[in-house]
Amino acid sequence: MTEMVRLDRLAKRFGPVHAVDGVSFALREHEVLGLVGESGCGKSMTALAVMGLLPEAARVQGSIRFEGQELTTLDDAALCRLRGRRIGMTMQEHAIEHGYLGYKVAGNYITRRLA
Repeated sequence: MTEMVRLDRLAKRFGPVHAVDGVSFALREHEVLGLVGESGCGKSMTALAVMGLLPEAARVQGSIRFEGQELTTLDDAALCRLRGRRIGMTMQEHAIEHGYLGYKVAGNYITRRLA
């Protein structure tokens, strides 16, 4: 089966705070992965990193590949072409819907909050 997603030593920081540190996994076509852990352990931040939906203050290290393409080097326009068409996520909470992370749901689109 084709490898769809691979994270290699993903680390995410907000200033001195390590929100995610050293996450690695791979998913092949038709596989499912559930991220499970305590509140605040980095589950949502890991998924948001894959989607390219992190707040501007976040610094990402490591590799995130989708269908062989490195996502950490793509600009917003390229990521927007993937979101909803080729890659998506189901949120456990409504943080994005309410704009808490700098993004807001507008109809079928996720938009970046300007203010």
